[in-house]
Amino acid sequence: MGDRTRVWSSRGGGWHRVRVHYPWFWGRYGKKPLPVGAWAAVCLLAGLAVLGYRGTALDRLGGTGNGLVAEGSLLVGLYLIVRGVYRLVRVSADVAAPVTLVGEVLWDQSWRSANERTVLYYLAVDDGHRDRSGRPSTTAWGAPRELRRSYQVGDVVRLRAHRWTRRVLEITVVEPGRARQLLDFERAESTEGLIVEAMGIAPPGRRGAGGGPAGGRRRALLPAAGNLLTIDEVSRAVGQRVTARPGPTIARPAPLSLQLYEVNGRMAVHVAVTTGLTARLALRARHAGTPLSGIGDEAYLGEHWAIARSGENAVTVQVDPGVGPLPPGHLPWLLWTAAGRLPAQQPCPDLPNASGR
Repeated sequence: MGDRTRVWSSRGGGWHRVRVHYPWFWGRYGKKPLPVGAWAAVCLLAGLAVLGYRGTALDRLGGTGNGLVAEGSLLVGLYLIVRGVYRLVRVSADVAAPVTLVGEVLWDQSWRSANERTVLYYLAVDDGHRDRSGRPSTTAWGAPRELRRSYQVGDVVRLRAHRWTRRVLEITVVEPGRARQLLDFERAESTEGLIVEAMGIAPPGRRGAGGGPAGGRRRALLPAAGNLLTIDEVSRAVGQRVTARPGPTIARPAPLSLQLYEVNGRMAVHVAVTTGLTARLALRARHAGTPLSGIGDEAYLGEHWAIARSGENAVTVQVDPGVGPLPPGHLPWLLWTAAGRLPAQQPCPDLPNASGR
């Protein structure tokens, strides 16, 4: 699994990591204003009751220790009143003046569930905020279930939300990202469909006039892995001079093209290109990685690997652990460069510096 607290973002044209905080401790986070305000009012009334009846209660108790009880009850009453008033003021300000911001959707995941259904999702958005140290950071918002279909990872969206409770009210897509088309688990194509395609059987409704397998779909041409990255590009990313060694190209049964890069005779990086069914299965196997927005149709990042899909083709860049950890942003940059030379892909960004900014 990728690190959900440090998510990659391409907002601003260069790769950087955004530290994401996931609120969970305080009860207000993600909730509607009415329940938060109701509990604040209960807290306020409880404090007033403690202060109002403490004198009578102390008179009935009598005996020694009244001083300690008196001080404790006074502090409890004051605390409840201050807490209730504070929460009422904050939730009222939330309702009166919701915030609006624009940012790139980095990640979402289940937050709260009811009756075995997720009703609230964490939504991490890079809106350009930085912490006191100057590093990009954000606190995840709470997106209700009914808004989940309004966005996809990689979209630039406009949020209207309550800042104090972090609950999202509206989501509007300002700039669509490269939509996931093959591995979204909510779409119609399932694992069974992939198996049927692998067997060369056309599912009902997909048999074309040509009568070929899977509705006459043509086998996609396999790009050569050796054409996606140069020796200089890999050397810059790794920080050491590499040499290229062509790997095998396999046409059947699983199309695959490999390009190997070595440092002092030892494997450092390998690039693999697959297409069609093989590409989709490769993406599904890597689906647990951290999503990378802005690369191909979809992309994911792991500890020593990165994979992207553009159309029917998928490219994987794998770094050998013996090379050591690459500077922040270098592996996504390598993937972006490689995916940029697959069909229908956007230009590549500049290589980030060692700080990852």
